[in-house]
Amino acid sequence: TVPVAVTRRLADLGVFVFRSYGSTEHPSITGSRPSAPEDKRLLTDGDPRPGVEIKLTEDGEILSRGPDLCLGYTDEALTASAFDEDGWYHTGDIGVLDEDGYLTITDRKADVIIRGGENISALEVEELLLAMPAVAEAVVVSAPDARLGEHAAAVLRIREGHRMPTLAEVRAHFEAAGAARQKCPEELHQVDDYPRTASGKVQKYLVRKGITEGGLR
Repeated sequence: TVPVAVTRRLADLGVFVFRSYGSTEHPSITGSRPSAPEDKRLLTDGDPRPGVEIKLTEDGEILSRGPDLCLGYTDEALTASAFDEDGWYHTGDIGVLDEDGYLTITDRKADVIIRGGENISALEVEELLLAMPAVAEAVVVSAPDARLGEHAAAVLRIREGHRMPTLAEVRAHFEAAGAARQKCPEELHQVDDYPRTASGKVQKYLVRKGITEGGLR
């Protein structure tokens, strides 16, 4: 996912920005053309690339088909779980389509926080946190909750020269943004960096494990 706070900052600096979406299995699913309106380029992940088809399931999962989609995995069981009989690839990503057919990724299915039976988008919470001047990077994951099952925990990287915000300050920021109270993180953690893959992607499952097991540093 690409935070709107990042695309807006880049555009304000005069950088031409567009977002695109794909995966190792299906590299070129959507993207904005250079002629697309700025709000589409900055706020969505584009429309389908030539030859690509996408659709959403009832729970918002993105399914894709297209010329550069892989044929499957070497493990036949994985292929059976990710591809249906019509050749649609189940991405595991959640998204929405606007009236013009532009896609916006809203979360990973595995990252949705279920608080008291209500689904909370980790990405939405991260976007709100990134609007705070002190926050350089935000990762939001589920944490165990004895009463509600799960709640949102935020793990933050803080900009040099700034201090870690308090929970009260975060609540005030969310309230000012008009966010529902239940979306506000109920835990805050500060880190110098996150566990990442070789390509730099944050490994959220390790962040989640660190919070659950008390080993986050």
